[in-house]
Amino acid sequence: MLRLKILYIFKQKISKYQEKLDSLLEINPLQAELFADKLHKKYKREPVFIDYKAFALFKQKKYNDALKLYKIINNPLSEFLGTKMNNNRNIALCFENLREYDSAIYYFKKASIDVNLYSIARCFNHKKEKDSALFYYSKLLEIIKNDKDKMNYIKNIDVIDEVQYKVDSLSKFSK
Repeated sequence: MLRLKILYIFKQKISKYQEKLDSLLEINPLQAELFADKLHKKYKREPVFIDYKAFALFKQKKYNDALKLYKIINNPLSEFLGTKMNNNRNIALCFENLREYDSAIYYFKKASIDVNLYSIARCFNHKKEKDSALFYYSKLLEIIKNDKDKMNYIKNIDVIDEVQYKVDSLSKFSK
């Protein structure tokens, strides 16, 4: 019950700024960065504004700066809110864009292997480790094809075609 109250207060506090930050991120990431920085100075204990700033930096392709912020975000509610996994994914995306594929793979796996199979395979492909890329693409295909939820399968039909093409291409290469 206490966690729900904390979550409610937390959401109320940031909700009045969230809409503006979200729209600024789409229209003008630099303005979003500056506004998030201003809010962070006002609400020092709210790491959500650091997260917005990091995302604004990411959208501006300032991956090193975004990475530094993603690494320092330490929200005691992150486990409860489910954002810790997303933070690791964001760190992985920064590393991937910086072409530091080993670090990207590490953080994609730390975030959640099942959710990031495609990204992990893509990193291995960039590293020219075709067998590892093939393994992760094949695993993703297997998971999607064996999904009991047929609607989910239908939603992923384009992904299935794309991944199947990559598996076929890599299979030819590795023979």
